[in-house]
This record gives sequence, structure tokens and C-alpha cells, in this order.
Amino acid sequence: MHETDRTRRDADREETFPADQRFFADIAAACSDAGRIIIIGHDKGQSNKVHHLLAWQDSHRRDIQARIAREIVADLPHMAAGELLDAARHALATPDPEATLIGAPS
Repeated sequence: MHETDRTRRDADREETFPADQRFFADIAAACSDAGRIIIIGHDKGQSNKVHHLLAWQDSHRRDIQARIAREIVADLPHMAAGELLDAARHALATPDPEATLIGAPS
């Protein structure tokens, strides 16, 4: 699980990718050796960093973008790390992308 470091000033902000560039690069580095990748977001419109991350990866790290198996929505503020892992495992095992996922808001 990655969090944005809000204590550091973001000096490398790009206009086309308004979210923190170092944050996305750190995620890419953490996923470099991963197989299939599940992206879990909270689906809150413009504040959803998943959409910014996917756009950044499409421009900067297509090797990682190609391994994303699914993007799912979960109630992130109310889920523990174990629950997030369960949701990701469930997403990998569920072929239907429209299936109800563990912890997903109704």
C-alpha cells in the first residue's frame, strides 16, 4: 500500500499529470518484479489517483501498464491491509470484472 508523502513539497509536478510524479514512480518501482497487478481505488471522481496513475503509466511505464489485470473499487478508508489483499485475490480469481468485490461500496 502506498501513501502520498504530504510533508514534502512536490517540485516535479507536471501539468498533464497533476498528481505526485514521485509517488507514481515509487509505485512503478515497487511493481517492477510483480506478475499480474490489481489496482484498487476509491472511485471519487477527479480525486481518484488511480486514473492519474494509469495515465502516467501509459506515458512512462507501459511495461507495468501491460501487467495490470484489473482495476477495482473498494471502500479504502474502512479497510485493513488484509482486507485489501483479500479483495485483490478475489479480483484475480473472479473472471467477471462486474462481479461484486469484497469491501466494494454498494
